[in-house]
Amino acid sequence: MKEYNKFIGIPFIWDGRDESGLDCYGLVMEILKGQGHIVPDNNGTKGGKAVLDAFMAHLPLWKEREVSPGCVLLFRIVGGFHCGIYEGNDRFIHTWEPSGGVVRERLKLWQYKLVGAFEYVG
Repeated sequence: MKEYNKFIGIPFIWDGRDESGLDCYGLVMEILKGQGHIVPDNNGTKGGKAVLDAFMAHLPLWKEREVSPGCVLLFRIVGGFHCGIYEGNDRFIHTWEPSGGVVRERLKLWQYKLVGAFEYVG
């Protein structure tokens, strides 16, 4: 989606929460903020557990749904969990340390890691 283009290339920074650097949950927070949602942060949890803690601490604010454009994707990765936003056409946007910054990738390459898709309803 063109609305996500402005995020491509923003550097990955652990606990990054603005356009000078983002981690995966910070990217989700920024994208949803642009859509008028204020998503609660992960309450200071660090590392691979932070994404799951952010979801679990605020579980009533997230509704599981089918994968569709705009939903938040939750992945299980080595050392914890990871998230991104589905754009459609087998593409999602995310950032993590190995990518060095915000990138687009094909969901089919990550499908085996997918835990679920969620809509923020808070």
